[in-house]
Amino acid sequence: MPGLPRSRYQGVTFGPRSTRSSVLAALVATLGALVFVPALTGDFIYDDRTLVADNVHVHSFDDWRRWFTHDFWDVNEEVKHFVSRMMYWRPAVSASYAVDWGLGGGSPLLFHTTNLLWHAATACLAFYALRRWLGATLPAFLAALVFAIHPTKAESVAWIAGRTDVICAFAMLLAATGASDPSFVLFRHPARSPQSQVEQLLENLHAIDEALNEGCVVVIEESRLRIRRLPITESTEN
Repeated sequence: MPGLPRSRYQGVTFGPRSTRSSVLAALVATLGALVFVPALTGDFIYDDRTLVADNVHVHSFDDWRRWFTHDFWDVNEEVKHFVSRMMYWRPAVSASYAVDWGLGGGSPLLFHTTNLLWHAATACLAFYALRRWLGATLPAFLAALVFAIHPTKAESVAWIAGRTDVICAFAMLLAATGASDPSFVLFRHPARSPQSQVEQLLENLHAIDEALNEGCVVVIEESRLRIRRLPITESTEN
């Protein structure tokens, strides 16, 4: 696995190279959106109806406080009592639904349009992030283009309820803006619950904090912890 070198594109530059990068970023965003244009004619389906069409709490901003005090799926009494439902909070997504409902009068067209715009912006950020991390423009463009048009994005982009994934990806890439040494944490015991994984991460944070700041891949297994610094030249086990 090749290491990720420090970015050669520190700071803001102007000139032919900057213009070319802007054009490539716009091309990735445009192609990423065009691929999913057929979704604009779609209606509310499956979870869209529960989370949006039949959810009066996102038809205006009157209930905005509720988005912070009730979990995302607490939309009605029937769903609330589902034993297997996941509990998490996504006030930003709820706010985006309320904006779309207010501007579009409940039409699914505006919801699908918003999904396309979020996806285009995310694809653009993906190009810039990859260019920083890879240190090369063309490979970053090709990788970002595959990310933008790959069929695996269909659920997140074409499905209104899938907006949560697109906004999450956008926020992660935005948070990484300017980061030339990214870090990744991988868990190799999928049977553990998300809560137990977070607890294990927090328990070991003191041992990996410095490496995370410098850029590394941390692999957390059931009985050991591995740290591979970037570029990958050494491995440390705890």
